[in-house]
Amino acid sequence: MGKYLVAIDAGHGINTAGKRSVKLSSDLYIDGVLIRKKGQTIKEYEWNKAVSEYLAAALKRCGINTMYTADMTGKTDIPLNSRANTANKKGADILISNHYNAIGSSQAWQSRVKGLLVLRTKNASSKSIRLGKLAVKHLEKDINYEYSYGLMRDVDMSGFTLAILRKLICLQY
Repeated sequence: MGKYLVAIDAGHGINTAGKRSVKLSSDLYIDGVLIRKKGQTIKEYEWNKAVSEYLAAALKRCGINTMYTADMTGKTDIPLNSRANTANKKGADILISNHYNAIGSSQAWQSRVKGLLVLRTKNASSKSIRLGKLAVKHLEKDINYEYSYGLMRDVDMSGFTLAILRKLICLQY
């Protein structure tokens, strides 16, 4: 049994409206396997789910316990309040919510809003802030991002506090 419990959230659900890529201009192959045909879209959840599963496997190799807050089958969109409540009830030490945000109507690729962003809520604990800064530092170093927003408060980025962050006990003072 690991010392910590990390709650992993696969971001927006598979049925969340608007959270998908534009129609692909060509077939998409990954490792020689056709993933999507020209004209199809990729739902944000599909990327989030894969990253979340990879993260869980990596943490388990390090002896860290994990749990998912979303329905990993993709059949049900779990409300954000329910996801936070699940993490709180299980005693999660931290929550990582993965997103590949598909902003807007998904009619065109975004040209300006892209890059690395780590969010914290406005009442985040000092430990959460330190961890967020470390995440940015290591992600910026290990992955070549075109742009990094760094660590920001959710309210500064979106104009409001994000439910998944503000409802978590482990992130507060």
